[in-house]
Amino acid sequence: MTGKLMEKNPAWRGGRVKHSSGYIRIKLRRDDPYFPMADKQGYVFEHRLVLAHQFGRCLTHREVVHHANVDRDDNRAEVLEVHTNAEHTHIHHPRQTVYKACSWCGRINGYRPWQIVQNKTGHFFCNRREGALYQHGHRKKTTLVES
Repeated sequence: MTGKLMEKNPAWRGGRVKHSSGYIRIKLRRDDPYFPMADKQGYVFEHRLVLAHQFGRCLTHREVVHHANVDRDDNRAEVLEVHTNAEHTHIHHPRQTVYKACSWCGRINGYRPWQIVQNKTGHFFCNRREGALYQHGHRKKTTLVES
């Protein structure tokens, strides 16, 4: 092997590099007890390593570390939290319910923002109308009566 490893390499910068996503990565030795958390190149994200040291064990791939202060460079244990992937998703994308009245039947339902689709005239229709339009595999002609 011609390449020098880590500290013996003249290009060694301490093994602490910034990832393109903004998180800091640390190079670990193969004999490090936290090496199972590392990627193929031997790097582990610093925020995951900080909490692993605090817990005294490796974090599993199902444990997601969240920066409570949203600063990716701040890896103090006080600002880091461990969550499941679902919990972490809810932190960044809280559920929002939008209540809309159907232009066809008048029924008010709660919808997620991505479920709301309006037609070109700006009217919103609930699934009851869609079910009526597509009964028996064909679309019925209906007219919209403005009130």
